[in-house]
Amino acid sequence: MPTYNAPLRDMQFVMHEVLKVQDTYKGLDAFKEIDAQTIDQILEEAGKFCSEVIFPLNQSGDKEGCTRNPDGSVTTPTGFKEAYQQFVEAGWPSLGCDPAFGGQGLPQLINTATYEMMNAANQAWTMYPGLSHGAYECLHAHGTPEQKKIYLEKLVSGAWTGTMCLTEPHCGTDLGLLKTKAEPQADGTYKRVALADFSATLPEARTQHERSNGVWFMDEATLPTYSVNEVVAGFKADESILVRSEFLNAEKHKTVLSREESLKRLADAKYVVEGANLVRNEYGHKLFANFFFFITGFHGFHVFTGVLINIIIFFNVLLGTYEKRKSYEMVEKVGLYWHFVDLVWVFVFTFFYLV
Repeated sequence: MPTYNAPLRDMQFVMHEVLKVQDTYKGLDAFKEIDAQTIDQILEEAGKFCSEVIFPLNQSGDKEGCTRNPDGSVTTPTGFKEAYQQFVEAGWPSLGCDPAFGGQGLPQLINTATYEMMNAANQAWTMYPGLSHGAYECLHAHGTPEQKKIYLEKLVSGAWTGTMCLTEPHCGTDLGLLKTKAEPQADGTYKRVALADFSATLPEARTQHERSNGVWFMDEATLPTYSVNEVVAGFKADESILVRSEFLNAEKHKTVLSREESLKRLADAKYVVEGANLVRNEYGHKLFANFFFFITGFHGFHVFTGVLINIIIFFNVLLGTYEKRKSYEMVEKVGLYWHFVDLVWVFVFTFFYLV
């Protein structure tokens, strides 16, 4: 039967004999009481947890997998839940976290070494707590005091875990199909509908700026279907409409503003966004759009350089450069390189669109 033995000696060698972390920690107020013996004890206990608790769960994970129940809930493989309870009770989620929120305040290096063993022992199980520390670090560095109060202690204790939320409906870049309005339902939930369902039609005209219409050297993005005034007027006319913000409440749901709060928020509206560009997008945060335009632009640069290189090669062929050298090795290398990189970009775009 297969077993997992954590590479403790290798980790200890790197930490103590190569990096000499105990000497570094002595000069840091937050870690000055941490010595080599403390580090070794933590790593040894982590190794035991990995080899004795989560490594044997690979079998149930492979055979059973997760089960989606009729009510929408999901049941994890046998032993996964119990292992997570042991993980929480032993305090492993709090290793590298701030003591102000219930953490142990240990160096991130120890937390990283622990997760290295966990991923090696059972990567599938480790996916459950695997994103929590990233969520913790993000909130700890950038969260508001209210957000920190709501989330950090829960994340540090392991009561809540972090997750990855990918929210591009219909996949691809068809962002114009996103819904932007909510209607209350009988069960207390809200139904999202399009701007076209409530925006008013006002007698106002707006000409898109183009170089051809007398606005010198100024272009602008395509005008949205509805202006801010039309959206606001339609919103005011329908009292059943509310604004849903991107901020999460204590129940981890996006906050739906009251009618008064919604009107106040709309009073500050500057744009109607349909789709995405380099400045803003319908998600509310431009990180997604920035990433997409970055990889698109980088791919365009690659194509441009490939065409340029091929033009240079073409003229060298006409001039007989390679014939004089008695070798076409350069042509072969450039061709193979360019096609290889192109295949890499095909993979990147395919993965991006699928996700």
